[in-house]
Amino acid sequence: MFRWQLFDIKPFAQAAVISGMADGLMILDNQGRVLDVNPAAQVILSQKAQALIGKPVEEIIANRLAPEERSRWMAEEGLGIRLLSGNEPRDYELSDSPFYEKGGALGGRIIFLHDITERKRLEERLREAQRKQVEGMLHENEQRLASIYDTVGDAIYYLAVEPEEQYRFDSVNRAFGKVIGLPAELVIGRKVTEIIPEPSLSLVLGKYRQAIRKRLLFAGRKPPIISVGS
Repeated sequence: MFRWQLFDIKPFAQAAVISGMADGLMILDNQGRVLDVNPAAQVILSQKAQALIGKPVEEIIANRLAPEERSRWMAEEGLGIRLLSGNEPRDYELSDSPFYEKGGALGGRIIFLHDITERKRLEERLREAQRKQVEGMLHENEQRLASIYDTVGDAIYYLAVEPEEQYRFDSVNRAFGKVIGLPAELVIGRKVTEIIPEPSLSLVLGKYRQAIRKRLLFAGRKPPIISVGS
């Protein structure tokens, strides 16, 4: 109210400005009870002025909160809340300002309800667009890495760690298949001891045990890439 200096204009002009505001406005007494509301607030709260005047604002707002908002409602500056306007949930920025009587005594508070639904929807669309962009970049990177994985000259493979120091092939690249003379489909799923001969086997198992001791492996993650041969 003070941001627009509404108290500095004549009463009839003040009433016209308040009535024409797009934002909801509620004037409260010192007890937090509604003294007056503008037409926009009546539309937002789906009630006529007569039904709102005299009621505590907390009760009025709480009754119109969307279910997920009811546990966090409190009147504070800049609070974003979701109200049921009719049957449609809409987002509002709630702010309040004190007003004072001519003698300087606190007269009450003025609450503003500013509809930010479209802004919130735009923000959500932007977040969704950013999410898709990131997913697209990740997919592109995965394809690039897959291409490198299959075309690099070094033999590379992923091992799955099993109990009792058992390791099973989770993935192998083409170069690995050439080194051992077996296609990927005959390697994936089999134990290391079934595929890699000595002396390479002892070397690989030793490196893997060392990696585990140095805590290079984490639960739920693929093991480090180990290459053999060239």
